[in-house]
Amino acid sequence: MESYLPGFEPPPREDSRDPLTVAHVLVDVDLAHLDHPLDYAVPPELDSAVTVGCTVRVALAGTRQRGWVVGRETVPHHRALSPIQSVVSRTPVLNESTLTLARYIAHKHLATTSQVLSLAIPARHARSEKDVLAAHRDCAVPSPISMDTEFLSWYEGDPTAPGRIVWQVVPHDWIRQLATVVAIRSVRAPVIVVAATREQVDRIAAQIALIVGTDCVETVGSDDSAAHRFAVHLRALAGELTILVGTRSAVWTPVKDLGAIIVWDDGDDRLTEERSPRTSALDVAIARAHLEGVDLLSASLARSVKSHMLVNSSWAVPLTPLRHALREHAPRVRVLDDFDAAREGPSAGNIPTSVQRFIRESAQSGHVLIQVPRRGYVPVIACAQCHRTARCQRCHGPLAMRGDRQIVCQWCQWDASAFTCPHCAAHAVRARQIGSERTAEELARALPGLPLVVSSADHRIDTLRPTDSRIVVATPGAEPTLDGGYEAAVILDADTTAARPELWAYEEAMRRWFGALSRVAPAHPAIVVGLSDPTLGQALVRWDPVRVAADQLAERRSVGFFPFTTIVALDGPAPDVHAIVASLSDAELLGTVPIEQAPTRRAADSAQLSLAMPEHEPDQHIRTLVRTPISHTNTLLDQLTQVRQHRSAHKLAPVRMEVNPPELF
Repeated sequence: MESYLPGFEPPPREDSRDPLTVAHVLVDVDLAHLDHPLDYAVPPELDSAVTVGCTVRVALAGTRQRGWVVGRETVPHHRALSPIQSVVSRTPVLNESTLTLARYIAHKHLATTSQVLSLAIPARHARSEKDVLAAHRDCAVPSPISMDTEFLSWYEGDPTAPGRIVWQVVPHDWIRQLATVVAIRSVRAPVIVVAATREQVDRIAAQIALIVGTDCVETVGSDDSAAHRFAVHLRALAGELTILVGTRSAVWTPVKDLGAIIVWDDGDDRLTEERSPRTSALDVAIARAHLEGVDLLSASLARSVKSHMLVNSSWAVPLTPLRHALREHAPRVRVLDDFDAAREGPSAGNIPTSVQRFIRESAQSGHVLIQVPRRGYVPVIACAQCHRTARCQRCHGPLAMRGDRQIVCQWCQWDASAFTCPHCAAHAVRARQIGSERTAEELARALPGLPLVVSSADHRIDTLRPTDSRIVVATPGAEPTLDGGYEAAVILDADTTAARPELWAYEEAMRRWFGALSRVAPAHPAIVVGLSDPTLGQALVRWDPVRVAADQLAERRSVGFFPFTTIVALDGPAPDVHAIVASLSDAELLGTVPIEQAPTRRAADSAQLSLAMPEHEPDQHIRTLVRTPISHTNTLLDQLTQVRQHRSAHKLAPVRMEVNPPELF
């Protein structure tokens, strides 16, 4: 502005207010429209404590919420911002790599970044934080004590080589093989090993400790205390970990200068999160290999469809055993088919006479493992007249028979001893499947004098001594460990698992059978009873799970299922779901069912889905599946993210969205 009198212009106006320090805070609220950093003022008294990565308390919509500081900057003091109320953590708990990974997983699974971070960052524990800061320890350098690497000659490649590898492990002494590979890799850079159960974690860690010493190995799991989990997280950020062995949450651990992630048995559904986002440990490991450039080793006895897809797409290289190694170290499997059963004739019980004779002869020189698919006495019963599955009159759950012959509902435990079939009015029932207790009862009658024990989820036996019972009846995953291996093994009722209608039935069956057969001593016999599919039978006899995985992958390609397409499940009120589906481009409607008939976890059957969008009542909740080619996945996810943000901002009825639901695949 010019002055009225030349030479008497007023000096430029200066803002008397000081610059403002602003912290960008990702608030821990699961609202899609707030899935971005919010700005808060940093009070002068907290300036030194508010660092990038620390946890703070802030006010949002009149409530006090937790948040993570993801950035700081100084701006002119031209706006009013709510101040940060307090600093929770004295040290940063979130680094840039974990934040990038969380945003990547959140986008892939239609979740918020805070939902993912709640999986990646354990709850703060003040005493653990104080102890870790006070007692800084240097990263222990592994120095292998004794290491047998003869098994490396069993494979066509090298499992210790850098890169992305899908490793089919020779069944003999797989823990020692895995521990040796970890020890060799840990000399170059830190390693994370992920397993499904605490038992596996402890066994793997103990074997690694025998090679490199206990100072270099740390374990973590969901059953550990909050203090231990938080201490491991801080030690990882500080670069104090060399080898970390843990359950599925360990895959998120921000180990400094990480070299490799090893996932054991990725087909185990216990490696998948049960809360949103329902990502698996292998998914996170793949993302970290992509974003952080670390090595990935997916190791297992069998081969999952997802791991085989990594090989099929050339993202990873396969590592399979040589035939001579399998002949020497894998069990000799024989499959009893329908022809064998017809030639043998009827048996007194569920176990063929030839199998009973095989068990008796094998038990004279060692222990015999018998795997049955279900626990209990008679877990599934049916009407004796019309052969329909017997269900509870109160909750429609499946009925089962206990050892005392009482019939109860497996869901509500209602006493259904006075059963009446609603279809034919008959009262008698018959066994459709028998469980571990009934199998043990039959064996005790057929093989008197042989000590017998039952191991299941209800009564788990972890380790077996050489002087213990000679016959072990176990359900999948509950097989006791025996040093030296079992003399023989028998898998009963194989079709109970393999003939299920779910898409993942063959994959899960192979995983369970290979897990049980791997406990047999090298080159010792095993028998599979009740398997009608010749493809699976040949895979067991030849010890070739890759063929089954390849067939399953080809079948999914032909029907347009994951992993060749992306399928999103939309659960919510019918009008809202219809409107969302109508707004999507490049997405194919796969089917719709009422929510009460929607596929439940581990029990989905896509054949129930109607291939049209039927009319529904306005207040009825439905599940709709939409599908898009894998090349259009990001477009579909971007559209659904915008829908989620719009609905969240306008407080509309929630519609649950799940990408590639685990129960389907």
